[in-house]
Amino acid sequence: MTTASSSQAQPTCENCGAELFGPFCAECGQAPASPQPLWVFLRESLEELASLDGRLIRGLKDLALRPGYLTEEYLRGRRVTHIHPVRLIIVVSLIAYSVSAAFGPDQSGLLFGLTGILTGDRPGWIGLFIVVLILTLTAAAQRLVYWRSGRLYVEQAVLLLHVTSFAMLLAPIEVVVLSVLPDDPTGSLGAVALPILGVYWVLALRKVYSESLTLTLGRVVLVVILATGAVLAALTGLVALGIRG
Repeated sequence: MTTASSSQAQPTCENCGAELFGPFCAECGQAPASPQPLWVFLRESLEELASLDGRLIRGLKDLALRPGYLTEEYLRGRRVTHIHPVRLIIVVSLIAYSVSAAFGPDQSGLLFGLTGILTGDRPGWIGLFIVVLILTLTAAAQRLVYWRSGRLYVEQAVLLLHVTSFAMLLAPIEVVVLSVLPDDPTGSLGAVALPILGVYWVLALRKVYSESLTLTLGRVVLVVILATGAVLAALTGLVALGIRG
C-alpha cells in the first residue's frame, strides 16, 4: 500500500529544477518561488538593494583608499563579498560621465580631455574601441613584464580594470574642482590627475607583487614603453588597412 507521503512528488526548484530538501535550493540557493504578499516582495527588494549598495559603497571606499586591495582580494578568490571588477568600472564610469555632463562640456577636465585626444573626437564606438585596445595591450605588456610571477593575462587585466576605475573615480573630482576654479592658467589642477593615477598604479602593483619601490617603478616604465609601442603599431596597422580598403 502506498502511503500519502510517498505518493507525493518531491518539490523541485523553479530556477534550476533540482529537488528541494529544505527551505533553499542546494544547487542555486533560491528559496521556493511561491506567491508572495506585497510586503514580502518589498522586503526582499530592499534586502537585495541593501546588499548591492553595501558592496558598491565598500568597493568605492576600498578603490579610493586602498590601492591594489580589491585586486589582491580577487586574486585570492574572495569575490562574493566584493563587487565584480567589470561591474565596478561600469558604475564608476556612469558616475564620472554624469558629473561631467552636469557641469557642462567645458569642464571635462584633463582625464576626459585626454580621452578626446586619444579618440580624436571620433564616434563613440571608435573611441571605446581605442580605449579597450589600450587596456588590452597594456595588460599584455604587464603580463610580459611580470611573466615570472605566474599571473595569468586575465589577472593582469583585473588590476588594470581597478586602476582605470580609480581614474574614472578621480575624474569627477577634477571636474568639480575645475568648475569652482576655472581660471587656472597653467592647467596645474588638471595636470595633478595623471601623477596621482601613476602613483596609484605603482602602489597597486606593490600591493599585489610585494616588490620594492625601485623595482616596481622600473617595471611600470617598461610596461608603458611596451604598451605605447604596441598601441602605436596597432593603430598604424589599422589606419593602413583602412587606406587600402
